[in-house]
Amino acid sequence: MIQRIQTIYLLIAALCVSSVFVLGAYFLYVTGIQSAQDVMMTPILADSQYVIDDSLPLEIMTAICAGLALICIFLYNNRKLQITITNILIFLIIAIYGFIAWSFYQEFQSIQSASTEIVFGWGLLPFGVAIIPLIMAAKAIKKDEKLVRSADRLR
Repeated sequence: MIQRIQTIYLLIAALCVSSVFVLGAYFLYVTGIQSAQDVMMTPILADSQYVIDDSLPLEIMTAICAGLALICIFLYNNRKLQITITNILIFLIIAIYGFIAWSFYQEFQSIQSASTEIVFGWGLLPFGVAIIPLIMAAKAIKKDEKLVRSADRLR
């Protein structure tokens, strides 16, 4: 049924992930870039910020996460698929963190100097916050599945 608690958890996760698009939060901020030549070598860091608009694969993965969380809400008749998609979403969010780290490392390698400093922005926070309701939704879905499969309830 759609009025279950996992619906709220999945909706919270979708809102957390999609808030990165709406709020335009930066993931990383680099200070102390020495010269214009360093900026020319790294198009992602041209404005000293690494935001979601700087990487098309990151935008696509984030949109897939938000879309899958919303689609998963309406799969209440197929709880096994709902659990599978929820687990895939958790893996995708972890993959987003990995992609951000990898792509920033590739860009930062060319401009690394002693005076360059990295400041982590709050744009990484919504992804981490979204994992919590996804885990709670998976537990609630499993609890519902166990309740449906139990022989103690009226049919």
